[in-house]
Amino acid sequence: MIPITLSVCVCYNAYKAYKAYKAYKAYKELVMEQATVTSKGQITIPAKIRHKLGLKPGNKVFFFDNGDDVIIKKSSPEAALEAIQEVLAPLATEQGILTDDDVMALVEEFRSRKKIKCA
Repeated sequence: MIPITLSVCVCYNAYKAYKAYKAYKAYKELVMEQATVTSKGQITIPAKIRHKLGLKPGNKVFFFDNGDDVIIKKSSPEAALEAIQEVLAPLATEQGILTDDDVMALVEEFRSRKKIKCA
């Protein structure tokens, strides 16, 4: 039988190795490019980044302020909903809207007040 302390030590070392692997993999996949801001406040998104995001001429992007960082995401309905959810999450928690059922009850209440019918 393996002593518990040895077992915990082995598990902890395996966990550290896994975290190190994940960090290395994230580093290898990291794409970092530089762009220059023009006098009009414009930048050209570097080709590697455009390719990674699948951006084509005319596509729109979202800019998310994340403290000292800015995150750029390709505009999509999913990204828009994600942005709205991030903004509204603290308010929803404050109002006691914590589950999908809470959200659906609120939607039904709104629809009944506005007489909105959805199929």
